[in-house]
Amino acid sequence: MKKKSFTLLELMVAFIILGILSTLGFTAYQGMLDDSKAKVCEKNLEALSVALDTYIMENDGIPAVTSQLPAKYIKNAYAQILKQDDAWKLKFAYFVIGLEKGNLAYAGDVLNKISAGNSNLLVCPCRGTEGNSYGINQAIAGGLNKDGRAIGLSRDDIKKLPLSTVLIGDCDGAWFEETDGLSGRHRRLGGERYVLGVDNVGIMGEIVGSQKGKIARCGKLKPRDKSKALKRLYNELGKDKKQLKELGRECSVSDASEVKKTMLNTRIEELEDAINALKQ
Repeated sequence: MKKKSFTLLELMVAFIILGILSTLGFTAYQGMLDDSKAKVCEKNLEALSVALDTYIMENDGIPAVTSQLPAKYIKNAYAQILKQDDAWKLKFAYFVIGLEKGNLAYAGDVLNKISAGNSNLLVCPCRGTEGNSYGINQAIAGGLNKDGRAIGLSRDDIKKLPLSTVLIGDCDGAWFEETDGLSGRHRRLGGERYVLGVDNVGIMGEIVGSQKGKIARCGKLKPRDKSKALKRLYNELGKDKKQLKELGRECSVSDASEVKKTMLNTRIEELEDAINALKQ
């Protein structure tokens, strides 16, 4: 019995189908890889934001560069992140990046070292070379003077800034002067690039648009996780309302307390507007 052979047309169709499937597979993998790199960058920014909050509380000011954040702050911040319900997503993201690097032990090695307080590993995976990946807004940055006291904007001054003020951004330098100076390393499947940053409330998101000026602001910060953003906003709103209530109970009224009340009322209005905008 004569064996049936494939015609040239059938072979061509088969090769075309295989080509399409392989292209789709590569596209899906590339999308997963890009998402994984963004996830790691998000968590790095989250850790730096938590560490920055601790620094501001203890020093009543903001550092000049992220490298001035003590290793113990980074360690404690990352420990909190690894206890979150979605910590498995971060571990999976590191695993996917490890596949690209050809190192299956990459995820465990990096996470163990970061958890031990090695802040030098807080590098954006999209950065081609090692070095600083995250900068502080230079307009509000300070540091410590020779007496060890914080210089730059105080804790209360930072709270007076608009909620959309970018505190830490994804950039190649130790700081940035305006949102145009931030690095658009991350990309979507269509090739569109975007920038990640942390705003004045600690919300991590994509910076949409830019605005030049003394205090670098984003035109709009689009949260990567709406539910987390709302939770953060409600938390800040609760703290500010509590502080305002405590000020109202004070027997003596001073100019300083009245200024603080005005600042808190303004901030509460901003927070409520931000919450309503996210709910829409």
